Amino acid sequence: MKRNNAIVPCLGLVLLLLYSMKEDKKIRYVALGDSYTIGEGAKRDESWPTLLTKHLNEKGVSVELVANPSRTGWTTQDLIDRELSVCEENKPDFVTLLKLKYSLYCGIFCTLFK
Repeated sequence: MKRNNAIVPCLGLVLLLLYSMKEDKKIRYVALGDSYTIGEGAKRDESWPTLLTKHLNEKGVSVELVANPSRTGWTTQDLIDRELSVCEENKPDFVTLLKLKYSLYCGIFCTLFK
């Protein structure tokens, strides 16, 4: 049986929608990652976390991107050392993590998560 990897993110967004409707409050969102998350080479309002926030708000899900500490070239270890504290400080309701491609190139990803 082929596994559909889209199910987990979709369920997450459905739960997010239900949570915002129930609580009638703005959802605090933090985006963690590397150059893809920060939107390297794009305008700030063209990064995918900003676009996700915009689209969710347009669909009636009240979301605020409170932090995007991502940096180009950061590895998984950089995320652990520098981004997790930003996440903890902002107390988000919703967090996304985009795969850190530099960790794969450095061989860090596999050794950290064995």
